[in-house]
Amino acid sequence: MEYRSQTKYEFVTPTRFLERAVMWTGEGVQGYPWIYARFGKRLHARVHGRAFWDGQRRIYTIDLGETIPAGSVIDLVTQSLFVDEAGTFERHLGYHAPRPIARLTMTVAFTLPPGPVTYSYRKSEDSEDCLDQTLREISRWEKRAFEYVAEPCGLGDHLLEW
Repeated sequence: MEYRSQTKYEFVTPTRFLERAVMWTGEGVQGYPWIYARFGKRLHARVHGRAFWDGQRRIYTIDLGETIPAGSVIDLVTQSLFVDEAGTFERHLGYHAPRPIARLTMTVAFTLPPGPVTYSYRKSEDSEDCLDQTLREISRWEKRAFEYVAEPCGLGDHLLEW
């Protein structure tokens, strides 16, 4: 599985370090994250320290290479490769929003889609699903894809399952 995240950040305080997390339920090889950050020019962003696991989330810190002033907007792309050697991968893509954000777009793309893709949302682990819907197929990156856009995006767990 290739996990690619494209994010636009608008900072309310001066920021040099960001924390990122990737959900992974498989077992096997986890590639080192590739990072591309842009703030008018390409930043010399890199992983700071070691990645660590918290349940099914692989968490790591990104050093942007310089402190970005408050009120600035940057584009950040992170990409990791995971190989599920044990065949235990649970077929979903999740994002945990710790606070409301302006917009969240979640997209999964396949060479051969394994079936329908659904979106669900929970405010917390203990709550019932607040929303559950089947997504329509689109084309993205020359592949068959499914996309959900939440604008604005509420805090909680957002999940695409297939």
